[in-house]
Amino acid sequence: MRREKFQSSAPILKAFPAVLLLLFLSAPLLESSDPPENIRSKVEAYIGALVRMGKFSGSVLIAQIRNVPVSKGYGMANYEHDVPNTPRTIFRIGSITKQFTVAAAMWLQERGMLKVDDP
Repeated sequence: MRREKFQSSAPILKAFPAVLLLLFLSAPLLESSDPPENIRSKVEAYIGALVRMGKFSGSVLIAQIRNVPVSKGYGMANYEHDVPNTPRTIFRIGSITKQFTVAAAMWLQERGMLKVDDP
């Protein structure tokens, strides 16, 4: 008996760059002094609106030093089999995130929060 693989849907790939951009742009909105409830409500309002417009389907994780205010899946991982996204959904994105990781590291270095020369 052949088993079919569940694959993430195309809308995720379309929204992926927008979500990474959201991470950079939302940093000022999610100040570290915000209580977790405020962060949760801000994220739910923003991502919820994107989901309702059909512009986002994926997982969101926001972690602070000893706090995880948001860890939630939105939309569907597989529409055909009615499989929802969860915080543990595995996305087959290959090497697409390398340039975003480098951009994030350089952004942190510019702000003195990271030294790329450190071992």
